[in-house]
Amino acid sequence: MTDPDSSSKRRSQADRRDETRRRAIKAAIDCLAEEGYAATTMVHVAELAEISRGGLLHHFPGKPELIEAVAREAIRSLTAKRKASLGTETSGVDRFVSLTDAVWANMREPESIAILEILIGSRNDPEISNLPRIVAKLDRFQASKAKKLARHAGITSDKLIDTMSRLHQAAMRGLILESIVTGNDQDIEEAFELLQWYKTKIVERMIDESNL
Repeated sequence: MTDPDSSSKRRSQADRRDETRRRAIKAAIDCLAEEGYAATTMVHVAELAEISRGGLLHHFPGKPELIEAVAREAIRSLTAKRKASLGTETSGVDRFVSLTDAVWANMREPESIAILEILIGSRNDPEISNLPRIVAKLDRFQASKAKKLARHAGITSDKLIDTMSRLHQAAMRGLILESIVTGNDQDIEEAFELLQWYKTKIVERMIDESNL
């Protein structure tokens, strides 16, 4: 017969392990977003998460394992947020145009900034060589969503949709990096407003070309 106290203790231990892991990943995300990749050391993350270094090493033997876990959790969280932000929009041109706002808000999240820090800071690190493949999942979701919304808006050229998606993705990532470097959010927002205006105009042209 199973001892109820023993089962409860096992569940409690598992809950504590999960909670420690979640705290470590959240601390690493916050550290990456606020202090950068170089500052995100195992010792510093343990301090921020208020866990022992041994407790952190129990879950993540080294920084590469921690960074990969952070990337996976960040992608999961960002994808869920993008889906939620588009859930209330009606189909058509307005929803396709609003995708830019959703992606911009998404890119300003700590998880997105953490991903940028990881991609830049680890680009020459052979131990984290599979990071681009993990991050590509978010880009694939974005591209798939853009095509679906574009077709509902009356745009049928996949080539045009892919090109515009890459351009907007690159432009917004560049603006986020500029914001990190300069801290001038007002100029960044003004630049984004111009990007929004550009998208509205280019969407009108894309619809016209699709109707030819």
